[in-house]
Amino acid sequence: MAIGCASVSYIGNSYEPTNNVDLYFSVDDIKMEYTVIGHALGADGWQKNQKRIKEALIKDAKENGADAILITGMEREVRSPWRIWNWYVDNEVTALFLKYK
Repeated sequence: MAIGCASVSYIGNSYEPTNNVDLYFSVDDIKMEYTVIGHALGADGWQKNQKRIKEALIKDAKENGADAILITGMEREVRSPWRIWNWYVDNEVTALFLKYK
């Protein structure tokens, strides 16, 4: 992953692209009937930037034809793969892509 970029891993069904995606942080806020079309993991390394992750999730949801995203979790992991001075931070956001019925 390049510095300054957020990436999305998605597994699920794809539909015609959509132009608008609603964003939810609680299942209780969703007032429409829906079906889950897939699971997504948004990640951004090196910097703590959930805004970039959110933008990447929205872009990917539109491309896969989702009508909404439900954010289901968030993790921050500090890793040191080689030496103490080479540490970096992974920020991950898990989400469900939804299609309204």
